[in-house]
Amino acid sequence: FLQLDADSATDADAFKDFKRTWVFYHTNADEKYVAALAAAGAQPTIGQVSWKFVSNLAGITPEDMPASDILNLENQGLILYVHKGNSDNQTDDKNAAGMYIDIVHGMDQVKTRVETNLQNTLNTAGKTAYSTIGLGTIAASLNSSLNACYNDGIIASDVNTGKPLFTTSVPAMSSISNVDVVNRVLKNTTFGYTPSSAVNTIYVNGSMNELV
Repeated sequence: FLQLDADSATDADAFKDFKRTWVFYHTNADEKYVAALAAAGAQPTIGQVSWKFVSNLAGITPEDMPASDILNLENQGLILYVHKGNSDNQTDDKNAAGMYIDIVHGMDQVKTRVETNLQNTLNTAGKTAYSTIGLGTIAASLNSSLNACYNDGIIASDVNTGKPLFTTSVPAMSSISNVDVVNRVLKNTTFGYTPSSAVNTIYVNGSMNELV
């Protein structure tokens, strides 16, 4: 997270291609807007908060400027803290490279959980045999990790079936080379998932019926 003000706003252009950098604009450089957002946004479980709607940060003043100025800064890739409805929120939670904060945090959480659970599976087994049962244990660990991430709101569900949108694959014994067995290496274990999304903007059309 990088906080800029009126004197440094043009620096945002240097970070437009950085997928893991979010650039924020805050007029009052003495207020630690970015720190307050990071502290409040990190409290809920990863996957269960849209950072655009991390609201009412303590000690942070929303911007007081014309909408045209806000839009101009947004077009430069900057995120602002503004008053909307009954709350103070971010104008967005997407950086100039098109990445949403919660999506990136979700990627890191999935990676960490898969790695940790697989390591713990090997640790507690004593010896995970190169067998159908051993590979099944690894597959179960992988599925358990992704199901936990789904329950946390990181992974999306199928709109028709309601099932988590992830896939896993552990090689069958028949496809593994003797060299890999001898070297105690399991290759080609894979997974994939669809991240959950969020409603950030609502477009509404309305109509008025004529009086009769």
